Order: sequence, then structure tokens, then C-alpha cells
Amino acid sequence: MMKKWALFLIGIVIVIISGFAIFSNGFSNIESIKVQKFDKDTNEFDEGKVIKDSSSLKTFTKILNRANHERNVFYKMAYPEDYKVTLTYEDDTIEELYVWIAFGNSTFIKRPTKNDVFRIKNDSHRKEILELLD
Repeated sequence: MMKKWALFLIGIVIVIISGFAIFSNGFSNIESIKVQKFDKDTNEFDEGKVIKDSSSLKTFTKILNRANHERNVFYKMAYPEDYKVTLTYEDDTIEELYVWIAFGNSTFIKRPTKNDVFRIKNDSHRKEILELLD
């Protein structure tokens, strides 16, 4: 009886870990985030700010991992992005994301290096990400 119970628990743990791997968008181990706002008057990004506090990094990572993800897509946008977000990972790799805050009923995030995009449709997540970026 104890053997069956242990196997059942191990099975549950495997299902949970698999669920995180399948339903996550692969963002983890972010060390810092640099946020630069696009100035439409000068057509340049401002100096920006760097976010390093663990609470904000965790929130940003959680929102990106729960966003709707589209792979192998190529978008040419009609207007410039609102923000450029530079992610620095713990292994010192860098990745750039471009963010359009009001894209229909979602926030749109483009990752050109991997030809994929993320859409944040949840209103509370959209509000949280805007607070982090502003």
C-alpha cells in the first residue's frame, strides 16, 4: 500500500513539473531589466531605467510566462514600439523585447531574435506590466 502511494505522489510531481515546462514560455533567471521608453518627438529611446529588485523581476517573468505565445511569426508594425526592454540573464546573455502597450485588446511583445511574439490579454497583467515599465 505504501509503495502505491509513493508511486502516485511521484506521478503527481512529474505531471506538475511537465505542466510548468509545457505551459511556460521559457523566461527564467532574469538578473535585470532595462526599460527604455520611445520618444515619438525625437524618434529615439530615452536613457531608461534598470530594474533589479527580485519582486519586480518575478512579476515580469510570471507575466511573460503566462502570455499567449506565437512562434515563427513575422510582424511589420505600422507604428513604433512604446518600449524597448533589454533582459539580462544570470549567465550574462542579453535579449531585447519590443513592447506595444495598446495593441487592440492586448499588450503586444515582439522578440525579433526568435521571431516570436507574446500577447498579454489579462487586464490585471496588462496593468501590472505597465506599472513596471513606467
